[in-house]
Amino acid sequence: MTAILAVNPHEARQLIRKLAPLKLQGIYHYSGLILNKKVALYCTRTQAPALEQIRRFLRLYPFERVLCIGTAAALTGNLSQFDSVLVDEFISPDKKLLLLIKSKSPATIRIVSVRGVISKDQDKAFLAETYQAQLLDQEFYRLASILTEEEFSMLIPVFIKVIDDVAGDERYLIREAQYRNVFTAPLSLKNFFELIYKIIHFGIIDFIKIFIRKRRLQLRLLENIKKRLSAKID
Repeated sequence: MTAILAVNPHEARQLIRKLAPLKLQGIYHYSGLILNKKVALYCTRTQAPALEQIRRFLRLYPFERVLCIGTAAALTGNLSQFDSVLVDEFISPDKKLLLLIKSKSPATIRIVSVRGVISKDQDKAFLAETYQAQLLDQEFYRLASILTEEEFSMLIPVFIKVIDDVAGDERYLIREAQYRNVFTAPLSLKNFFELIYKIIHFGIIDFIKIFIRKRRLQLRLLENIKKRLSAKID
């Protein structure tokens, strides 16, 4: 059985549509079949603040592997929007470097996890140079730290990122932040009117661009999950 860790239901929307919600031992998650393979999905929330909840989820079923998925910012010009990247190394400010995946290729991908959204290109350049990282996110280091624990050492970890923002995306990130709570909040009449207000205030064109981009990211994440599920467990 495969465990899937995603940031929030919005990023995993295309996957959640194929699963059923479930609460077991106080842990709310999603479960079902993808490509006739049993999977269970847990959403960690931004920055993965509740590590013990993630541990409890990983104890629920006899998992063989863990797919950690999400979007990331590219810190190098060698990566393009919507690229899929297998992450090998994990670092965070004031934390030690973690290595979890023994790559068959000599090339490695390092991700730096920080607290908060980094939108300015100059700040991303600083992080890339300081930590020799190619990717930026807010969660993967904390997830990797759990999977280095002895209790979960038998699980096979796979860390996959799909590139969202690249250099020059500062304007997009500002607009995306203004719409973020609308996209991630549960559907309600209040949120619907808030969305209409923001479309009128910020413009329909920006909303359409953000909506299409986020949907493409969702589909790309689902594609990566299916690809991993169809492959044999090493």
